[in-house]
Amino acid sequence: MTSIEECLFAHAETTPDKPALIDHEGTLSYRQLAGAVRTEAQRLKSQGLCEGDAILIRDTRDRHFVTAYLGAHAASCVSVP
Repeated sequence: MTSIEECLFAHAETTPDKPALIDHEGTLSYRQLAGAVRTEAQRLKSQGLCEGDAILIRDTRDRHFVTAYLGAHAASCVSVP
């Protein structure tokens, strides 16, 4: 089964400049969103989080929530919104 973050990364490869997310701050392309998600996943791992660890994510209803949520999944963590 393909995960949501795998779908995002695939879209970033095939349609990198197409809009992926629009919020009050503007538009992120698939390339930009994928980069932000990878950065967030690395940040979580560098803080010592491991596969299956649960993290609480505050719902801000913007790109920061989306990035945190997808980054947690890309880091193999469990997000708790």
